[in-house]
Amino acid sequence: ERIFDEVYTTAKNKSKFRLSRRVKLYFTINDKINACALGDRTIIINTGILGLSDNEIKAILYHEFSHLIEQDSFYNVAYNLGNLIIFVIFVIFKLIIFVLLYALFFTIQMIINAIAGIRFDFEELIKIIIELLDNIYNLWNMIGLVLCMWTMRNSEYKDKYVKDNGYGKYLADILMAGDTDIDAIGDLVFLTHPSGKKRVERLIA
Repeated sequence: ERIFDEVYTTAKNKSKFRLSRRVKLYFTINDKINACALGDRTIIINTGILGLSDNEIKAILYHEFSHLIEQDSFYNVAYNLGNLIIFVIFVIFKLIIFVLLYALFFTIQMIINAIAGIRFDFEELIKIIIELLDNIYNLWNMIGLVLCMWTMRNSEYKDKYVKDNGYGKYLADILMAGDTDIDAIGDLVFLTHPSGKKRVERLIA
C-alpha cells in the first residue's frame, strides 16, 4: 500500500486530472505474478507480486495506472456493447428482409402460376439471400474483431508510461522472467496482448 500510494501520487500529478481521485487497490490470493486495471478506479494485483522488489512492483503499478488514465476498459466495453447493438439490429433487419422476400416471391409465384401454370422454388432463393447476408455480417464481425484485438494489443504498449517514469528496466525484467501474465484477464479468449519479447524490446530500446 505504501508503494501504491507513492505511484498513485506521481500518476495523479502527471495525469492532468485524467486520473480518478478515488482509485482503489484490491488483492487476490494467487502466487502468479499478475495484475489488471478495471474501469477508471480499480487496480487488482495477485499476492504473488508482493514477492517482487519495490521497483518491480512500481513498474507493474505504473503500467496499470496507464490503463486507468487512458480509460482502456471503457473503450473495450464500448466496443463490445456496440457490437451487441449492431448484432441485434442485424437480426431484426434479417427478419424483416426474410418476411419481405417471402411475401414478394410468394406473390410473384401466385401470379406466374395463375398466368402460365408454372411453379418455382423461391424458398431456396430466399435461403441463398439470407446466407449471403449472414456472410456479410460475419465478414464485418471478423474485421471488427481484428481491429479490436489490434487496438487492445497496441494499448499494452503503454509500457512507455512505465519507461517514462524510470521503471522500464524493472518491467522488462519481470516480463523476461517467464511466468508472468500482466493484464492477462480475458487473454484466453482473445490474443489481445503483444508478445513479451516485443514489449521488452520497446522497454529497453
